[in-house]
Amino acid sequence: MKPLPSRCPRIAYFVSSHGFGHAARTRTILEKLESHAAVTLFATTPNWFWGNLAVDHVHFQADIGCIQQGTLKIDEAATVAAFRQFKTGFQLRLEQLRLLNQGIPFDLIVTDIAPEPLAFAAQLNVPSVLVANFTWVEIYQQMASMAGEIPDLLKQYKLATNTLIPAFQTGMEWATNSVAVDAVAKLGKDIRQVLNPENRYQRLIYIDAGRWGTEIGWNNAVQFSDTLFIRIGPALSDLPPNVLQLEFGAVSHPDLVRSVDVVVAKPGYGIVTECLANGTHWCCIPRDGFAEDDVLIRYAEEMGNFSSADYSQLASLDFPCVALRDVAPSLASDGASQIARMLLEKVITS
Repeated sequence: MKPLPSRCPRIAYFVSSHGFGHAARTRTILEKLESHAAVTLFATTPNWFWGNLAVDHVHFQADIGCIQQGTLKIDEAATVAAFRQFKTGFQLRLEQLRLLNQGIPFDLIVTDIAPEPLAFAAQLNVPSVLVANFTWVEIYQQMASMAGEIPDLLKQYKLATNTLIPAFQTGMEWATNSVAVDAVAKLGKDIRQVLNPENRYQRLIYIDAGRWGTEIGWNNAVQFSDTLFIRIGPALSDLPPNVLQLEFGAVSHPDLVRSVDVVVAKPGYGIVTECLANGTHWCCIPRDGFAEDDVLIRYAEEMGNFSSADYSQLASLDFPCVALRDVAPSLASDGASQIARMLLEKVITS
């Protein structure tokens, strides 16, 4: 094996702009990587989300993802329009990266699901790694009006020097030089006593409305006096006392997931893997148009800590499922360490 460069390896790490799940995965990987490499993080995720990571931040939109009508529905027309507008800025974004690549150049470009950085890497003659368990190809293939964009997207994705797939693979049969690794999810610590002092409530339910939000009948919490409902986001007025409102970043998200009995959420990669890693019951609110949903649901069913609810239960807050936390198994989740090690090995061997 070749020795590490005499200087600290320099890595450009791009993160999808869609939701917080990709950022959560990246944060966990960077916690393993930050002391071994000089990382420049390209993302639109708020700085508070990254905590005290020793990385440089560049506010950068890496992709469009999907434009949504609330948490559970894709707005196909808006997604197509935004995607085509985004494409027109390719050269400007490439030039921005060229400037940052001067002096001490990047040794590696990494992207979590966004395809365009792989094209940047090819232009700059820098090795690249795609981290993804699904891509926008699999999502956009379900939109008839995006059919014409798929070939160019595939070309960009196939430019990756290597592809690392952290469990729950959806499609991606086209991927070259791919390696499967464990899921990336952070184990939390138990803060149940902080959330529920004096054990006033028998059951704790965290409802994750997602970054896009959705209508939830919080006032119906009064019908379940034994349950503490937890939400994250800007405070709403006049909610019942058994609705605990937390600001973004007020508690560690893995700690919150670890400490509740039930998480009610859509099938997002980040939230599902956190539930599986922490042995927490996941109550799934289904959605349409997301290729990864069936894969995530199947794994959760196999793990035995899964139930489903329909959209009306977000209004009633009637979630009868109760997790047997001492019984639920935990998912092997050493993917962050595996990916960090592979990225450093890529720097060494390039």
